[in-house]
Amino acid sequence: MSVFQVERTEDRCEWYEETWGFPNCGGAIDGTHIPIIAPVDSHGDYLNRKGYYSLLMQGVCDHKYIFRDINIGWPGRVHDARVFANSELFHRGENSVLFPNWIKRVQLPDREATLPVVLLADPAYPLKPWLMKPFSLFADIRKFAVRTHDEKYSAVF
Repeated sequence: MSVFQVERTEDRCEWYEETWGFPNCGGAIDGTHIPIIAPVDSHGDYLNRKGYYSLLMQGVCDHKYIFRDINIGWPGRVHDARVFANSELFHRGENSVLFPNWIKRVQLPDREATLPVVLLADPAYPLKPWLMKPFSLFADIRKFAVRTHDEKYSAVF
């Protein structure tokens, strides 16, 4: 189910910027587990990492906490990133039709820049031009692990 309304993109972006200070945000995406009774066939596929049987639901909410896109039905054992990569939402984002014809121009000190509309996601999702996730400090710290002990800590701190 997908009910993204392109004509409302500007409203969503303005609200996120006014409320949270985050420009050009079209919504937030995440996955959740819906508990189920274990199916007779292939029940192991539905046993999630939390130890119970479930179906996965991926949802996108807008600035009013209304679901604008839902993908449901994957077995609980599947990772959020796989559900996402196989969703219509992902393919629309990759083909630049998720938020068509909406960009924001901002003036920087030395030039004008355009900001694409993005969805906000947790670290389980891949970083894309149209999908923002938190910066992972852990990934950078691992780079320092190959250095000597003293170099590693002096470079991090």
